[in-house]
Amino acid sequence: MRIRLTVFAAGTVLMAAEVLAFRIVGRTFGTALRETTAVITVFLAAMSVGYWAGGRFGDRFPKRAMLVAPMLGSAVWLAVLPFIDRPVSDWIATSSLPFALHALAVNLLLFAVPTALLASVSPIAIRLLTRTLQTTGRTAGGIAALSAVGSIAGTILTGFYLIGAFPISHILRGLALALLAVSLVALLRTKRGECTPADRGTRAGHVAVILGACAAMAAAVGPACAKTIYEHDSAYHHILVEDRGRYRYLFFDDSRQSRMLRDNPIEGGYAYTRYFHMPWVFMRSIDSVLFIGLGGGTGPKQYLHDYPGVRVRVAEVDPAVIRVAEDYFGMEANDRLRIDTMDGRVALHRMRDRVDVIVVDAYYSGRYGSSIPFHLTTREFFDLAARRLTDDGIVLYNVIQKPSSRNNDFIRALSKTMKHHFEELYFFECDDSGNTVILALKTPQHLDARDLVARARELVEDGVVLRDSYHRYAADVYDGRLRFEDVPILTDDYAPVDQLLGR
Repeated sequence: MRIRLTVFAAGTVLMAAEVLAFRIVGRTFGTALRETTAVITVFLAAMSVGYWAGGRFGDRFPKRAMLVAPMLGSAVWLAVLPFIDRPVSDWIATSSLPFALHALAVNLLLFAVPTALLASVSPIAIRLLTRTLQTTGRTAGGIAALSAVGSIAGTILTGFYLIGAFPISHILRGLALALLAVSLVALLRTKRGECTPADRGTRAGHVAVILGACAAMAAAVGPACAKTIYEHDSAYHHILVEDRGRYRYLFFDDSRQSRMLRDNPIEGGYAYTRYFHMPWVFMRSIDSVLFIGLGGGTGPKQYLHDYPGVRVRVAEVDPAVIRVAEDYFGMEANDRLRIDTMDGRVALHRMRDRVDVIVVDAYYSGRYGSSIPFHLTTREFFDLAARRLTDDGIVLYNVIQKPSSRNNDFIRALSKTMKHHFEELYFFECDDSGNTVILALKTPQHLDARDLVARARELVEDGVVLRDSYHRYAADVYDGRLRFEDVPILTDDYAPVDQLLGR
């Protein structure tokens, strides 16, 4: 029974580590298809090596100590992982390695060894439990089923509970302690005659297959029918471009991302984009802007059109989105425009010059609720952003909650996190949607709504800002107070973004 407990524990921790790998890799490199594929690829490859090595060593050294050795090795590795994951990720992110291989390289360095060690447990256990050739198949089937049950438990426990309740570093150390405890138990002698309830294990394996099939069948229903002029599955999204009356729309999966007037590509964007011009109220001179997230390019197009002296840089992770913006949304080449195909956080890592404004517009809203890449919400992200800004620079952040609403946990947690690096925050609520545009200032100015409106009118009169309704946008500033005592500071180690968004 103790050997079987070891198999169950190894399966549980192995899949828990894989779920954590998505988060650890995602906070630097993102969580799109390429990155998730890299995680799965490394884990499957390492498991294959582990199964092969476990079989070889199990035959040569059929002793219980050989079963415990990989458990102890994995425990040590997982305990050390919180201390090495950040340096390794930063090293890869700034290396000369092609972007497409970054996540794969990090996964190999961080997770290949413990995964192989944990995978070797099952074949060693089969060798120890096999008594006759006539029972080999039954023993192997029972161990495989038990390992699968453990994997299901590890996946559900980590994905549905642990990540939302504890920092990643604590979870890793807890898994290490669990492996140590099970290893000690496994070293105790097992009574003769104990056996695995193989039938129940087999049923659990069937349940695992059914659960996987159900997950695979969860398909997104596309947007309503219209005149589709482009459709493509990229590595990150199902991209759809449609014409509906005077407007052209961009969809990612089932979510509207951007809009423009077909006869005037500079105009027609969603209402929240009008607040992208608010930094001028606080900075009379803006020379450079970085947009994280492109979509249909409403913000970059307007900055290039309205402000001839401004240099615009865009970080967009999906090359297909860049092509769509250029081919269907009037994103034209310009000597003041630079578009980098990379994750926004990686772009900040690689930047050597400083910018006046950083615009973060990377949230996703679909049928299952809203989502924001967690690695763009943390204290570490804002520390990096602050270092890439000029002395009086501004971060402009678009979110899908309102501070005045009852369900505002995420915007409060995000604001609490921002306050560690920015002196003053302003919130502009969009009445036409659930959006709020946050402006985080490195240098405080202490302006109220009247001051903001007066400055906005002056900017329009001086011809600096070309938006006639600019003063009305400035009046949308939220003047309430936010409570922060019941929400966490978001960090790379603990960022329960989905839970705070109510997903």
